[in-house]
Amino acid sequence: MAQTYLVSLSDMPPSLNNAYNTVTIKGVSRRVMSNSARAWKDGAVLIIRSSGRLQGFDIAPKVPFAVDVTYTAPTVLVWDLDGKAKLLIDAFCDAFGIDDRYLMDLHQRKQRGPINVLMSVSVI
Repeated sequence: MAQTYLVSLSDMPPSLNNAYNTVTIKGVSRRVMSNSARAWKDGAVLIIRSSGRLQGFDIAPKVPFAVDVTYTAPTVLVWDLDGKAKLLIDAFCDAFGIDDRYLMDLHQRKQRGPINVLMSVSVI
């Protein structure tokens, strides 16, 4: 029987343009997560982990999974749909200690309304 997990977040992940900064140390440039993206991700990990425990959801390492996400915001035409998924999926994987290479299917949509992110994860 497939196990499904549902979580709602009250704020959006930052776009990839705002999620990473380039820093140069001793002549070597690297991309690092911005402070605002780190704060968002840390908060999302806590919410996702807590919600999972309340729902009795767990996912073993190396188990394929699928994600369905609906992003709701009043201004959906000012940001890219694909730029939100990276931090959201990373937060989910960090919350459960799994590797995102086992993400087998990803569906995303955006719609107008109050800011919300609704994520459904299914073990497949």
